[in-house]
Amino acid sequence: MYKISRILLKYFTFGTNDEETRELERWRKESDRHEVLFRKIGSPDYLQQAMDPLHKKVLQEQWFLLDKKIRYKRRHKRMAFMIPAAIAVILSMVCMLVYTYTKQEEPVKKENLVNNESFVHSKAVIYLAEGGKLVVFKDSVLKMNVTEAPVENRLDTVAFLAQEVENLSMNKHRLEVPRGGEYVARLEDGTVVHMDAMSTLVIPQKFSKDCREVELIGHAYFSVAKDSTRPFVVRSGDLKVRVLGTEFDFNTYQGDIATTTLVRGSVEVAYLQSVYRLKPNQQAKVDSEGKIVVSDVDVYPYVAWKEERIVFINQTLGEIMRVLERWYSMEVVFLSNDIKQECFTLDIEKYGEINPVLKSIEKTNKVYFELVGNQILVYRK
Repeated sequence: MYKISRILLKYFTFGTNDEETRELERWRKESDRHEVLFRKIGSPDYLQQAMDPLHKKVLQEQWFLLDKKIRYKRRHKRMAFMIPAAIAVILSMVCMLVYTYTKQEEPVKKENLVNNESFVHSKAVIYLAEGGKLVVFKDSVLKMNVTEAPVENRLDTVAFLAQEVENLSMNKHRLEVPRGGEYVARLEDGTVVHMDAMSTLVIPQKFSKDCREVELIGHAYFSVAKDSTRPFVVRSGDLKVRVLGTEFDFNTYQGDIATTTLVRGSVEVAYLQSVYRLKPNQQAKVDSEGKIVVSDVDVYPYVAWKEERIVFINQTLGEIMRVLERWYSMEVVFLSNDIKQECFTLDIEKYGEINPVLKSIEKTNKVYFELVGNQILVYRK
Protein backbone atom coordinates (compact mmCIF):
# COMPACT_ATOMS: atom_id res chain seq x y z
CA MET A 1 0.00 0.00 0.00
CA TYR A 2 2.83 2.41 0.88
CA LYS A 3 4.62 1.57 -2.35
CA ILE A 4 1.65 2.32 -4.62
CA SER A 5 0.93 5.51 -2.62
CA ARG A 6 4.50 6.62 -3.22
CA ILE A 7 4.17 5.88 -6.96
CA LEU A 8 0.88 7.80 -7.13
CA LEU A 9 2.48 10.80 -5.46
CA LYS A 10 5.46 10.69 -7.84
CA TYR A 11 3.18 10.33 -10.86
CA PHE A 12 1.26 13.50 -10.03
CA THR A 13 4.32 15.52 -8.93
CA PHE A 14 7.82 14.74 -10.22
CA GLY A 15 7.00 11.90 -12.65
CA THR A 16 7.61 8.12 -12.59
CA ASN A 17 10.20 5.94 -14.30
CA ASP A 18 9.23 3.16 -16.76
CA GLU A 19 9.02 0.42 -14.12
CA GLU A 20 6.86 2.54 -11.80
CA THR A 21 4.59 3.53 -14.70
CA ARG A 22 4.03 -0.14 -15.59
CA GLU A 23 3.27 -1.02 -11.96
CA LEU A 24 0.81 1.87 -11.74
CA GLU A 25 -0.94 0.67 -14.91
CA ARG A 26 -1.25 -2.86 -13.47
CA TRP A 27 -2.69 -1.47 -10.23
CA ARG A 28 -5.27 0.67 -12.11
CA LYS A 29 -6.48 -2.38 -14.08
CA GLU A 30 -6.89 -4.56 -10.98
CA SER A 31 -10.12 -2.87 -9.87
CA ASP A 32 -12.66 -0.26 -10.93
CA ARG A 33 -12.17 1.34 -7.52
CA HIS A 34 -8.45 1.75 -8.18
CA GLU A 35 -9.25 3.58 -11.41
CA VAL A 36 -11.75 5.83 -9.61
CA LEU A 37 -9.17 6.68 -6.94
CA PHE A 38 -6.56 7.43 -9.60
CA ARG A 39 -8.95 9.88 -11.29
CA LYS A 40 -9.86 11.46 -7.95
CA ILE A 41 -6.26 12.15 -6.95
CA GLY A 42 -5.56 13.55 -10.40
CA SER A 43 -8.53 15.93 -10.36
CA PRO A 44 -7.89 19.66 -9.79
CA ASP A 45 -7.72 20.65 -6.10
CA TYR A 46 -8.80 17.17 -4.90
CA LEU A 47 -5.90 16.68 -2.47
CA GLN A 48 -6.44 20.19 -1.14
CA GLN A 49 -10.15 19.50 -0.51
CA ALA A 50 -9.60 16.01 0.94
CA MET A 51 -6.96 17.08 3.46
CA ASP A 52 -8.13 17.23 7.07
CA PRO A 53 -7.67 20.57 8.87
CA LEU A 54 -4.69 19.39 10.94
CA HIS A 55 -2.72 18.17 7.93
CA LYS A 56 -3.68 21.25 5.99
CA LYS A 57 -2.33 23.45 8.77
CA VAL A 58 0.93 21.47 8.98
CA LEU A 59 1.39 21.62 5.23
CA GLN A 60 0.76 25.35 5.12
CA GLU A 61 3.26 25.90 7.93
CA GLN A 62 5.89 23.77 6.22
CA TRP A 63 5.56 25.62 2.94
CA PHE A 64 5.61 28.96 4.77
CA LEU A 65 8.86 28.03 6.54
CA LEU A 66 10.26 26.67 3.31
CA ASP A 67 9.50 29.92 1.51
CA LYS A 68 11.22 31.93 4.25
CA LYS A 69 14.21 29.62 4.17
CA ILE A 70 14.47 29.91 0.39
CA ARG A 71 14.45 33.69 0.57
CA TYR A 72 17.00 33.77 3.39
CA LYS A 73 19.34 31.02 2.25
CA ARG A 74 19.05 31.32 -1.53
CA ARG A 75 22.65 32.43 -1.98
CA HIS A 76 23.93 29.45 0.06
CA LYS A 77 21.84 26.81 -1.81
CA ARG A 78 20.77 25.20 1.50
CA MET A 79 17.03 24.59 1.36
CA ALA A 80 16.38 20.98 0.36
CA PHE A 81 16.08 19.65 3.91
CA MET A 82 12.75 21.46 4.37
CA ILE A 83 10.96 19.82 1.44
CA PRO A 84 10.55 16.27 2.91
CA ALA A 85 8.34 17.50 5.75
CA ALA A 86 5.74 18.88 3.34
CA ILE A 87 6.03 15.90 1.00
CA ALA A 88 5.63 13.52 3.96
CA VAL A 89 2.29 15.10 4.84
CA ILE A 90 0.97 14.65 1.30
CA LEU A 91 2.31 11.10 1.11
CA SER A 92 0.61 10.13 4.37
CA MET A 93 -2.65 11.52 3.06
CA VAL A 94 -2.35 9.55 -0.20
CA CYS A 95 -1.67 6.41 1.86
CA MET A 96 -4.85 7.10 3.84
CA LEU A 97 -6.90 7.47 0.63
CA VAL A 98 -5.50 4.22 -0.82
CA TYR A 99 -6.17 2.38 2.44
CA THR A 100 -9.74 3.69 2.64
CA TYR A 101 -10.52 2.68 -0.93
CA THR A 102 -8.94 -0.76 -0.81
CA LYS A 103 -10.65 -1.50 2.50
CA GLN A 104 -14.04 -0.84 0.87
CA GLU A 105 -13.46 -3.25 -2.03
CA GLU A 106 -16.42 -5.50 -1.12
CA PRO A 107 -19.54 -3.99 -2.73
CA VAL A 108 -21.98 -5.86 -0.50
CA LYS A 109 -20.87 -3.80 2.47
CA LYS A 110 -21.30 -0.45 0.78
CA GLU A 111 -23.47 1.98 2.72
CA ASN A 112 -22.24 5.17 1.12
CA LEU A 113 -25.25 6.10 -0.99
CA VAL A 114 -25.64 9.45 0.71
CA ASN A 115 -26.01 12.77 -1.03
CA ASN A 116 -28.48 15.14 0.57
CA GLU A 117 -28.54 17.40 -2.49
CA SER A 118 -29.75 14.66 -4.86
CA PHE A 119 -33.49 15.14 -4.49
CA VAL A 120 -36.40 16.13 -6.67
CA HIS A 121 -37.85 19.49 -5.67
CA SER A 122 -40.40 21.98 -6.93
CA LYS A 123 -38.64 24.94 -8.45
CA ALA A 124 -39.18 27.08 -11.54
CA VAL A 125 -37.96 30.31 -13.07
CA ILE A 126 -40.49 32.61 -14.78
CA TYR A 127 -39.24 35.11 -17.34
CA LEU A 128 -42.08 37.62 -17.64
CA ALA A 129 -43.17 38.94 -21.01
CA GLU A 130 -42.79 42.55 -19.92
CA GLY A 131 -39.34 41.92 -18.45
CA GLY A 132 -38.13 40.69 -15.10
CA LYS A 133 -37.64 37.27 -13.58
CA LEU A 134 -39.34 35.34 -10.75
CA VAL A 135 -37.91 32.28 -9.00
CA VAL A 136 -40.68 30.24 -7.38
CA PHE A 137 -40.60 27.25 -5.05
CA LYS A 138 -43.17 24.83 -3.68
CA ASP A 139 -43.59 26.84 -0.49
CA SER A 140 -43.70 30.24 -2.23
CA VAL A 141 -46.89 32.30 -2.07
CA LEU A 142 -47.01 35.36 -4.29
CA LYS A 143 -49.26 37.37 -6.55
CA MET A 144 -47.92 39.81 -9.13
CA ASN A 145 -50.56 42.43 -9.91
CA VAL A 146 -48.69 43.95 -12.81
CA THR A 147 -50.63 45.33 -15.77
CA GLU A 148 -49.56 42.88 -18.45
CA ALA A 149 -48.52 39.82 -16.47
CA PRO A 150 -50.69 38.83 -13.49
CA VAL A 151 -49.05 35.72 -12.00
CA GLU A 152 -49.96 33.83 -8.84
CA ASN A 153 -47.98 31.03 -7.16
CA ARG A 154 -49.28 28.71 -4.44
CA LEU A 155 -47.61 25.49 -3.32
CA ASP A 156 -46.12 23.91 -6.47
CA THR A 157 -48.45 25.56 -9.00
CA VAL A 158 -47.95 28.84 -10.83
CA ALA A 159 -51.09 30.35 -12.35
CA PHE A 160 -51.09 32.77 -15.28
CA LEU A 161 -54.33 34.62 -14.63
CA ALA A 162 -56.91 35.72 -17.19
CA GLN A 163 -56.54 39.27 -18.43
CA GLU A 164 -58.98 41.83 -19.76
CA VAL A 165 -56.32 44.15 -21.14
CA GLU A 166 -56.42 44.58 -24.91
CA ASN A 167 -53.55 45.28 -27.30
CA LEU A 168 -50.94 43.40 -25.32
CA SER A 169 -47.42 43.22 -26.68
CA MET A 170 -46.31 40.17 -28.68
CA ASN A 171 -43.78 39.24 -26.00
CA LYS A 172 -44.36 35.94 -24.20
CA HIS A 173 -43.85 34.44 -20.77
CA ARG A 174 -41.26 31.69 -20.44
CA LEU A 175 -41.44 29.15 -17.63
CA GLU A 176 -38.27 27.11 -17.10
CA VAL A 177 -37.91 24.10 -14.79
CA PRO A 178 -34.26 23.28 -14.01
CA ARG A 179 -32.46 19.97 -13.58
CA GLY A 180 -33.72 18.17 -10.50
CA GLY A 181 -37.04 20.06 -10.47
CA GLU A 182 -40.71 19.72 -11.38
CA TYR A 183 -43.51 22.27 -11.50
CA VAL A 184 -47.16 22.75 -12.43
CA ALA A 185 -48.48 25.62 -14.55
CA ARG A 186 -52.14 26.61 -14.73
CA LEU A 187 -52.84 28.63 -17.85
CA GLU A 188 -55.45 31.36 -18.21
CA ASP A 189 -57.96 29.01 -19.92
CA GLY A 190 -57.77 26.46 -17.07
CA THR A 191 -55.34 24.09 -18.84
CA VAL A 192 -52.94 22.43 -16.38
CA VAL A 193 -49.37 21.58 -17.45
CA HIS A 194 -47.22 19.27 -15.31
CA MET A 195 -43.64 20.13 -16.27
CA ASP A 196 -40.74 17.72 -15.91
CA ALA A 197 -37.11 18.62 -15.18
CA MET A 198 -35.07 20.53 -17.77
CA SER A 199 -38.20 21.72 -19.58
CA THR A 200 -39.36 25.10 -20.89
CA LEU A 201 -42.89 26.29 -21.66
CA VAL A 202 -43.44 29.46 -23.71
CA ILE A 203 -46.93 30.98 -23.50
CA PRO A 204 -48.52 34.21 -24.75
CA GLN A 205 -49.73 36.84 -22.31
CA LYS A 206 -53.22 36.15 -23.58
CA PHE A 207 -54.55 33.46 -25.90
CA SER A 208 -56.05 34.67 -29.17
CA LYS A 209 -59.76 34.42 -29.94
CA ASP A 210 -59.37 31.53 -32.37
CA CYS A 211 -56.43 29.49 -31.03
CA ARG A 212 -54.53 28.63 -27.84
CA GLU A 213 -50.92 27.96 -28.76
CA VAL A 214 -47.87 27.25 -26.58
CA GLU A 215 -44.35 26.00 -27.22
CA LEU A 216 -42.63 23.19 -25.29
CA ILE A 217 -38.99 22.23 -25.02
CA GLY A 218 -38.50 19.09 -22.94
CA HIS A 219 -41.28 17.04 -21.32
CA ALA A 220 -44.73 17.83 -19.93
CA TYR A 221 -48.16 16.35 -19.28
CA PHE A 222 -51.11 18.44 -20.52
CA SER A 223 -54.65 18.42 -19.11
CA VAL A 224 -56.28 20.68 -21.69
CA ALA A 225 -59.42 22.62 -20.79
CA LYS A 226 -62.17 21.97 -23.31
CA ASP A 227 -63.02 24.82 -25.67
CA SER A 228 -64.72 23.81 -28.93
CA THR A 229 -64.17 27.23 -30.48
CA ARG A 230 -60.42 27.42 -29.84
CA PRO A 231 -58.14 24.42 -30.45
CA PHE A 232 -55.13 24.01 -28.18
CA VAL A 233 -51.81 23.64 -30.02
CA VAL A 234 -48.44 22.58 -28.61
CA ARG A 235 -45.41 23.14 -30.81
CA SER A 236 -41.90 21.76 -30.49
CA GLY A 237 -39.80 22.58 -33.52
CA ASP A 238 -41.50 21.00 -36.57
CA LEU A 239 -43.70 18.79 -34.38
CA LYS A 240 -47.21 19.99 -33.56
CA VAL A 241 -50.01 18.50 -31.42
CA ARG A 242 -53.52 19.93 -31.86
CA VAL A 243 -56.42 19.21 -29.46
CA LEU A 244 -59.78 20.54 -28.30
CA GLY A 245 -59.89 19.05 -24.80
CA THR A 246 -57.84 16.06 -23.67
CA GLU A 247 -54.99 14.67 -21.58
CA PHE A 248 -51.69 13.62 -23.10
CA ASP A 249 -47.97 13.29 -22.42
CA PHE A 250 -45.54 15.10 -24.72
CA ASN A 251 -41.83 14.27 -24.62
CA THR A 252 -39.43 16.24 -26.80
CA TYR A 253 -36.16 15.99 -24.86
CA GLN A 254 -33.13 16.50 -27.06
CA GLY A 255 -31.51 13.13 -27.74
CA ASP A 256 -34.73 11.20 -27.03
CA ILE A 257 -37.29 10.02 -29.58
CA ALA A 258 -40.13 12.58 -29.62
CA THR A 259 -43.31 10.92 -28.33
CA THR A 260 -46.94 11.90 -27.86
CA THR A 261 -48.92 9.54 -25.61
CA LEU A 262 -52.71 10.01 -25.45
CA VAL A 263 -54.52 9.23 -22.20
CA ARG A 264 -58.04 10.40 -23.06
CA GLY A 265 -59.80 12.46 -25.71
CA SER A 266 -58.31 12.91 -29.17
CA VAL A 267 -55.22 14.63 -30.55
CA GLU A 268 -53.86 15.32 -33.99
CA VAL A 269 -50.08 14.91 -34.35
CA ALA A 270 -48.40 16.67 -37.26
CA TYR A 271 -44.74 16.51 -38.31
CA LEU A 272 -43.66 18.16 -41.55
CA GLN A 273 -46.16 16.77 -44.11
CA SER A 274 -47.44 13.84 -42.00
CA VAL A 275 -50.61 14.10 -39.89
CA TYR A 276 -52.10 11.38 -37.66
CA ARG A 277 -55.06 11.35 -35.28
CA LEU A 278 -54.52 9.38 -32.06
CA LYS A 279 -57.02 7.45 -29.98
CA PRO A 280 -56.69 6.88 -26.21
CA ASN A 281 -53.87 4.42 -25.31
CA GLN A 282 -51.98 5.18 -28.49
CA GLN A 283 -48.56 6.70 -28.91
CA ALA A 284 -46.98 8.54 -31.83
CA LYS A 285 -43.20 8.56 -32.30
CA VAL A 286 -41.08 10.39 -34.82
CA ASP A 287 -38.49 7.87 -36.05
CA SER A 288 -34.96 8.52 -37.29
CA GLU A 289 -36.25 8.99 -40.85
CA GLY A 290 -38.69 11.70 -39.78
CA LYS A 291 -41.78 9.49 -40.09
CA ILE A 292 -44.58 9.27 -37.53
CA VAL A 293 -45.07 5.74 -36.16
CA VAL A 294 -48.27 5.04 -34.21
CA SER A 295 -48.66 2.10 -31.82
CA ASP A 296 -50.98 0.89 -29.04
CA VAL A 297 -49.38 1.22 -25.58
CA ASP A 298 -50.04 0.94 -21.87
CA VAL A 299 -49.94 4.64 -20.95
CA TYR A 300 -49.11 4.08 -17.28
CA PRO A 301 -45.28 3.93 -17.59
CA TYR A 302 -45.30 7.15 -19.63
CA VAL A 303 -47.43 9.26 -17.28
CA ALA A 304 -46.63 7.80 -13.84
CA TRP A 305 -43.90 10.40 -13.25
CA LYS A 306 -46.48 13.13 -12.60
CA GLU A 307 -48.04 10.94 -9.88
CA GLU A 308 -44.69 10.66 -8.07
CA ARG A 309 -43.88 7.18 -9.41
CA ILE A 310 -40.74 5.94 -11.14
CA VAL A 311 -41.73 3.37 -13.75
CA PHE A 312 -39.50 1.70 -16.33
CA ILE A 313 -40.58 -1.39 -18.25
CA ASN A 314 -37.73 -3.46 -19.68
CA GLN A 315 -35.59 -0.38 -20.36
CA THR A 316 -31.81 -0.31 -20.56
CA LEU A 317 -29.83 1.01 -17.62
CA GLY A 318 -28.41 3.67 -19.93
CA GLU A 319 -31.92 4.99 -20.63
CA ILE A 320 -32.92 4.79 -16.96
CA MET A 321 -29.86 6.64 -15.69
CA ARG A 322 -30.35 9.38 -18.29
CA VAL A 323 -33.78 10.07 -16.78
CA LEU A 324 -32.48 9.92 -13.20
CA GLU A 325 -29.75 12.42 -14.12
CA ARG A 326 -32.44 14.95 -15.03
CA TRP A 327 -34.70 14.23 -12.07
CA TYR A 328 -32.03 14.28 -9.38
CA SER A 329 -29.56 16.72 -10.97
CA MET A 330 -26.69 14.22 -10.91
CA GLU A 331 -23.96 13.14 -13.32
CA VAL A 332 -23.75 9.42 -14.13
CA VAL A 333 -20.38 7.76 -14.84
CA PHE A 334 -20.38 4.15 -16.09
CA LEU A 335 -17.27 2.25 -15.01
CA SER A 336 -18.43 -0.75 -17.08
CA ASN A 337 -19.90 0.27 -20.42
CA ASP A 338 -21.53 -3.10 -21.13
CA ILE A 339 -23.85 -2.66 -18.14
CA LYS A 340 -25.58 0.18 -20.01
CA GLN A 341 -27.41 -2.36 -22.19
CA GLU A 342 -28.77 -4.44 -19.28
CA CYS A 343 -32.57 -4.12 -19.11
CA PHE A 344 -34.50 -3.46 -15.89
CA THR A 345 -38.14 -3.12 -14.83
CA LEU A 346 -38.92 -0.76 -11.97
CA ASP A 347 -42.09 0.61 -10.38
CA ILE A 348 -41.45 2.49 -7.13
CA GLU A 349 -42.24 5.75 -5.40
CA LYS A 350 -40.30 8.78 -6.63
CA TYR A 351 -38.45 9.46 -3.40
CA GLY A 352 -37.16 12.88 -2.45
CA GLU A 353 -33.63 11.48 -2.44
CA ILE A 354 -32.02 9.17 -4.96
CA ASN A 355 -30.64 6.59 -2.48
CA PRO A 356 -33.77 4.36 -2.27
CA VAL A 357 -34.04 4.35 -6.07
CA LEU A 358 -30.47 3.16 -6.53
CA LYS A 359 -30.83 0.55 -3.80
CA SER A 360 -33.93 -0.85 -5.55
CA ILE A 361 -31.91 -1.32 -8.74
CA GLU A 362 -29.02 -2.88 -6.76
CA LYS A 363 -31.37 -5.62 -5.51
CA THR A 364 -31.13 -7.21 -8.97
CA ASN A 365 -27.51 -8.14 -8.11
CA LYS A 366 -26.42 -6.97 -11.55
CA VAL A 367 -25.11 -3.54 -10.64
CA TYR A 368 -24.05 -1.40 -7.71
CA PHE A 369 -23.62 2.35 -7.28
CA GLU A 370 -21.40 4.77 -5.44
CA LEU A 371 -22.12 8.45 -4.88
CA VAL A 372 -19.08 10.71 -5.07
CA GLY A 373 -20.02 14.36 -4.76
CA ASN A 374 -22.51 15.02 -7.53
CA GLN A 375 -21.56 11.88 -9.48
CA ILE A 376 -23.16 8.43 -9.54
CA LEU A 377 -20.49 5.81 -10.29
CA VAL A 378 -22.00 2.67 -11.86
CA TYR A 379 -20.25 -0.70 -11.52
CA ARG A 380 -21.12 -4.18 -12.79
CA LYS A 381 -21.47 -6.66 -9.93
